[in-house]
Amino acid sequence: MSKTPRFPPQLWTWLASVVVIAIPVVVALALAERQSRMDLEQQAGQIANEVLERSHRVSTQIMHARSVLTAPGQRPCSPQHLHLMAQMAAENPLLIAVGHVENDHLLCSTFGLHGRGIPLGPPDYLSRTRHYIRATARLPGLTQSTLLLSTDQTSGYTAIVHPTIPIDMLNDQTDLSIGLVNPGTRKTLVRRGVFKEEWVTALDRSGQDHVFDGEYFFAIRRSPLYDYAAYAALPVSRLDRGRFSLMLVLVPLGIGAGLLLALILSRINRHRLSLATRLRTALKRGEFYMVYQPVVDLRSGRWVGAEALIRWRRPDGEEISPDLFVPVAERFGLIQQITQRVCELCVQDLQTLLRQHPDFRVSINLSAEDFSSPRIALYLQKLLQQHGLDARQFQVEVTERGLLDQNTARDVLQLLRAHGIRVAIDDFGTGYSSLGYLTSLDVDSLKIDRIFVETIGAGAATSHVVSHIIAMAKSLGLDMIAEGVETEKQADYLRAHGVQYAQGWLYARPLIQQDLSAGLQERKLG
Repeated sequence: MSKTPRFPPQLWTWLASVVVIAIPVVVALALAERQSRMDLEQQAGQIANEVLERSHRVSTQIMHARSVLTAPGQRPCSPQHLHLMAQMAAENPLLIAVGHVENDHLLCSTFGLHGRGIPLGPPDYLSRTRHYIRATARLPGLTQSTLLLSTDQTSGYTAIVHPTIPIDMLNDQTDLSIGLVNPGTRKTLVRRGVFKEEWVTALDRSGQDHVFDGEYFFAIRRSPLYDYAAYAALPVSRLDRGRFSLMLVLVPLGIGAGLLLALILSRINRHRLSLATRLRTALKRGEFYMVYQPVVDLRSGRWVGAEALIRWRRPDGEEISPDLFVPVAERFGLIQQITQRVCELCVQDLQTLLRQHPDFRVSINLSAEDFSSPRIALYLQKLLQQHGLDARQFQVEVTERGLLDQNTARDVLQLLRAHGIRVAIDDFGTGYSSLGYLTSLDVDSLKIDRIFVETIGAGAATSHVVSHIIAMAKSLGLDMIAEGVETEKQADYLRAHGVQYAQGWLYARPLIQQDLSAGLQERKLG
């Protein structure tokens, strides 16, 4: 009778080693595949976001020029109108020219009168905003380039732009496809590389903003303001290259179970020490504290308020900059917890000071996510009621990015202001600054960004922006706060041009609560 052959112990050990090594490697490769897909989707989305931001800048200048050139009393193609068109083109550098179109003919433009007109042919389509779009127009005798023309259906006002402005980026990535598309007609306004109409159709059916068709990772970002969407598409070959690179790393690491285990433990350890993980821990341990940068009345020199700035000091004394941890908080969904902690610390620090100085105001920064729902606004209101503080002594600051979804932002703004909390637009001038969206939102003040304040007296190309912002704020009756004031020359200019308030190192660096209280007391006694 034959015996069943037995596997030698060495073989069982070898098989176990293979299983121990193979399973983690297979799992790692699967995770690497998933992560690679997520990275490509995220990369495509980031590129589409940048294309949309560039397009918004162009559209903002188009609408600004339109509001001026179609004002009552303007006679198209008159000498005064030609002069005004030249002025608008000069003030809005993203526009090549502006003109007037009738019966599919360009009668005049920044370049002058065009006789009986330059024939343009029929438009490609009429947009939802009632603009005739010609995505590949040519102007014989003026330029050889293909141009994009946007013509107002009612007035004939026409903006002439170079179609490559929104997509003039990442030119070294030859496999990248980007452009602008009208979601309704599926027609592209401008594009580079591949575009498939079925991408947009698939996204409309799924309700998502990205899709993979087996060949391309496609992401789209619809404009909340205009009748177009920006898109980006990355080929699957990038995923293939990522897979191969990961295999070269992971397979050698699977040679020994010990090395593999060490690698896994090392990765877990690195994850625990990652900034996002440390941030969560810091929120639980209360490692944050506040400093306050005084806001000064430019006329009297009095401290009339302060901007609350969060700081993070680890138990070992290491200070981590907000420039590092705030973007991480936004990315990992922690920013509302940070904002809530800011509100708590401000009330805790300043409740006595605010009662002693009823005309003093503290400003709290809110993120774009804070304006996506009324949660933080309701929390702040409840917190102030619990401590018996006057809501009129509080102001929230939000960047222009936080106001892109104007319907939601308007609801949050109304909720804040209904309880007496003032609202300021922070870093004004760096986003989608336009008179149109300002008039539709109920805000109290604008903060002029430090990058524009720095240009005062420096002869920089953007130095005129400060005067435009000041004029815009005055026309809407808004208070102005200049950030980053560091010289008397800057302060003198701002004061002379009607800016009411300023903050910066010329007056004081950010102070802890005790130093802020002492500084206020000194000025009161003085």
